[in-house]
Amino acid sequence: MDNSRCASRDAISVPGIGLRAALSPPGTECIVSSDNSLMNPDESVDAALTRLARPPLPSRPVLAMRGSAHMHVTPQLNRHARNALISGILGLFCFGPLAGIVAILEGARAQREIAASRGYQTGEGLAVTGLGLGIGVCASWALALSVGLLFSV
Repeated sequence: MDNSRCASRDAISVPGIGLRAALSPPGTECIVSSDNSLMNPDESVDAALTRLARPPLPSRPVLAMRGSAHMHVTPQLNRHARNALISGILGLFCFGPLAGIVAILEGARAQREIAASRGYQTGEGLAVTGLGLGIGVCASWALALSVGLLFSV
């Protein structure tokens, strides 16, 4: 079956997928792409349109269990958010500005990762709390050192 015979009769345009279906001698179906090249002469129009009109793959992974169409994926706690909170608390009691700086860095990194995960990770509150504690610890140490230096002179 050649392109000229296929494209010469009753062409039907299918918007969105760039195909044209045409009937060449009565009862013979063929699929012609937008550039008039024959795609599969043995496939019916309905079968080709069904094959080509399948929805695209999802933009994020879909996990499924046997027997169910959808599975709820439990979001995971971001480890950097947890580390930010722990470092902020340790900065208050033990390690001072060293742990405060770690809390600031971990909190900022956790916020970026949680925002980029599109719902797969949680811990935004832990990250903000750790970030706040880290800033508070560093600011209080800076204030204490500046006051100490001011009155030591």
